[in-house]
Amino acid sequence: MRVRTKPTQQGFTLAELMVVVAIIGILGSLAVATRNTDPKIEESANLLALRIADASREARSAGHVRDDVAVAEADTARTRLLIANDGNGQYFAVDLRVEDAEPAQTSVYQEMSRSFALADTIVSGVAKELANTESGGAMEALPSDYELHCDAMGECGPVTFYMKSTDSAETKYRVVVLPLASMPLVMPGW
Repeated sequence: MRVRTKPTQQGFTLAELMVVVAIIGILGSLAVATRNTDPKIEESANLLALRIADASREARSAGHVRDDVAVAEADTARTRLLIANDGNGQYFAVDLRVEDAEPAQTSVYQEMSRSFALADTIVSGVAKELANTESGGAMEALPSDYELHCDAMGECGPVTFYMKSTDSAETKYRVVVLPLASMPLVMPGW
């Protein structure tokens, strides 16, 4: 008498494949979540880039500084981005330069907007040349107040700002302002 044996199974069932795909998806999402441990730095870097773009746009829309004021003050900047600290933390303010009435030949900056960096993030340094934007490039410590001037053509750069977390030296971002660029570049690391 012959005994029939069941053929051995080769391959995987659909249910087994679905379980493996689900496990890989969960592990992948955990890896992405741990890689970007502090999204506050990226958000603050994007906020700084937006304020710089605002200063550039305001400068283009307001036009040139009156000639007599520019000569008297030896400055043709129309707007500035001010990075400073107050009791609430580090902030980014866009200021518009407004000329006084004739014949004063002077001007003042009026604040147009202000945004605060998110908690535990700071702009820690600046490089005034694009050559220093490469990883490991030289940077200067950011003074207590820093002004980035934009002319009537909207040009604010070149300059690179370095941002980091106050509680972690590992999470860092750069905001690179290119000449005549409509929006600064936000890049991880430095």
